[in-house]
Amino acid sequence: MINSQDLVLFKRYIHFPKNSIHNISAKNKIICIIVYIFFLPLSSTYTLLYHYIIIFTIWILLFSGYQEICKHYLYTLTVLFILFTLVACLTPASQNIVFSISYQLKILANPCRIISSRLFSETVKLNVITYKYTLYVEVPHFVLRSYFLISNYISLYNIMTLTTSIEDIVIMMTSSISSTRSKVVLFKDTILIILLSSELMHVLQMKINHIIASLKLRGINNIYNFYNLSKYIFIICYTYSRFYVIIIQNITRSIHSRNLLHYSQKLWFIF
Repeated sequence: MINSQDLVLFKRYIHFPKNSIHNISAKNKIICIIVYIFFLPLSSTYTLLYHYIIIFTIWILLFSGYQEICKHYLYTLTVLFILFTLVACLTPASQNIVFSISYQLKILANPCRIISSRLFSETVKLNVITYKYTLYVEVPHFVLRSYFLISNYISLYNIMTLTTSIEDIVIMMTSSISSTRSKVVLFKDTILIILLSSELMHVLQMKINHIIASLKLRGINNIYNFYNLSKYIFIICYTYSRFYVIIIQNITRSIHSRNLLHYSQKLWFIF
């Protein structure tokens, strides 16, 4: 059987404090997100910009009390922004969108006279010169749309995983699939495999992070200990492979105990 402590899907799920999104059923969330994802690419670029601002604001308001989650989210968006900025610089100048940013620059006409007047307690009228400029930024249309689309998808995914437990998602998906015809058995198995595989990758990532943290706590990150780097890599690989084998054994036993092997056995080799 699968150990529930080692295989808890979407471990970043926030149980408390609950907000209004927690009260929405998983089925309604998935339906809304699917409809939104379907119609989002059909929107204009400026509409995508408004959606980006709205979703980002909602995300910050919902999870502002969780610093680590916010840091991870902002780090992801920053890396994504830098990546698309590099792509925009390498993209030929065709079909660009131009953004105009107006700003003012105010400069004192004679700052030395003002300083001397303060020293001698004199009254001097301030002469301020105002310069008005407009900054034009050209961004490739395709790159900008791609950035807004991917950023919105990432934000929706984070909101979904942080406010909805995977148990509710699995129950909803199971009830929906079970009501379909028996001809789509392959489709049912594929969805189940995707759910389990996505969690397996998350669990393995968590295990590797724990190993790295334990090595750092033992002072292994010092320069003096770099000569033992091959040994530490071997330990990480061995622990990774051992845990991977244990997970496969647990999943296989669970599948066998539930008599699921007669459904397209070749699909289970994805594990």
